[in-house]
Amino acid sequence: MSGRVGEEIRQPGIAIVWLEKYAIFEQAADGVTRPLDYMLLAEVLPNSRRDRYEVHGFRGAEATPFVTFGPGDRLAYVNEWLLDRKARSHDSPAELDIHFPNTTYRFEVQDAKGRHTLSLRLGGEDGITRFPNVPQIGMYQEGLSVRGVDSTKAVELRWAGFATETTVTGDSPLFTENTIFFLLDNCRGETVFSSGSGNKREPLSPKSTTITIPSRVLEPGCRYTIFLSFINYRSTDTARCDGGAIAGVAVNSICVELAFRTAGVAHDSRECPPTEQRANYRWPGKLRDAAGLVPWPVDASGLLLQPRQELISGADAPEH
Repeated sequence: MSGRVGEEIRQPGIAIVWLEKYAIFEQAADGVTRPLDYMLLAEVLPNSRRDRYEVHGFRGAEATPFVTFGPGDRLAYVNEWLLDRKARSHDSPAELDIHFPNTTYRFEVQDAKGRHTLSLRLGGEDGITRFPNVPQIGMYQEGLSVRGVDSTKAVELRWAGFATETTVTGDSPLFTENTIFFLLDNCRGETVFSSGSGNKREPLSPKSTTITIPSRVLEPGCRYTIFLSFINYRSTDTARCDGGAIAGVAVNSICVELAFRTAGVAHDSRECPPTEQRANYRWPGKLRDAAGLVPWPVDASGLLLQPRQELISGADAPEH
C-alpha cells in the first residue's frame, strides 16, 4: 500500500476491496525455502464493526458470486485495519490459475456509500500471474550473521530486492507502487513489530532490502516468526461518491515465514505456551471447501488464529 490513507477512504462503509493470488513459503534455518500454499484471497475492509455492507464478487461473466461478504462475518484486526477475509488453497500456481483465471473480476458493493461496482484484472493488463521473487532472509547482529538471537541487541534483517516491476493500472489513491510488508509475531500470537500500516510512518518501499528490530523489542527465551511479503499490484479501481470512496485492488503476492528463537531464559509468566499461537495474518494452514472460498480463521477477538493443535488432557501430540 502506497501513500497516506485519505479521509475519503476512511468514511463509514467499505474502505478497500482486495483480490489476491497469494503464494506462501517457509524458510528453514539453513536458508532453504519451500512452498506451503497457493491461495486465492479476497477481502473487504470496513471502517468499523458497526458498518453494514454486502459485497458480492463475480468471476468473469459468471452470474453466481464466487464470494460474498456481509452481516455476521467474523472480522480480523491487522495493522490497524478491520478485515473480512476469505480464501481457498491450491497445490500449485497452475491449479490456482485454473480455478481462478486471470480475467476481470467484478465486485458489487452496497454500503453507507451507496451501490457501486469495482472491476479488477487479477492478472493485470497482460493477463498473466506474476508472483514476485521469493527472497532469502538473513539475520545479522553487530554486522555478523546469526541464527541464535541476543534480545539485548538490535537485529538487522536483510533480503534480496523486489525484482518485479510495477504494472498496476487504474487511478487508486492508495496503490501506486509495489509494496513490502514486514511483521513479526511471537509464540503467543502477539504482533511485536511491523513496518507499519502506512499512516504513522513511511512504509517499506519496493526498493527496501533491510529493516532493523531495535534492541530489547524481543524477549529472551522466546520463539518468533518473521513475516515478509512482496506485493505486486496488477490493477486498481476506485468508486467515488459524496459519502467518500472505495479503493479496489488486485495483486499477485508472496510471503516468506521464518521462525527463530532468542537466547536465554524467558521472564516470569512469559514462557511460550505448549500450543503455538500465531498472529492472524500468518498462514492458517490449508483452507479447502468444495463450495469455494471459506472464512479466514480467527477467534472471537479477531486477533488470533486458532491453534493448529488444541490443548486437551490426554492428547497424544508432540510439544514444541
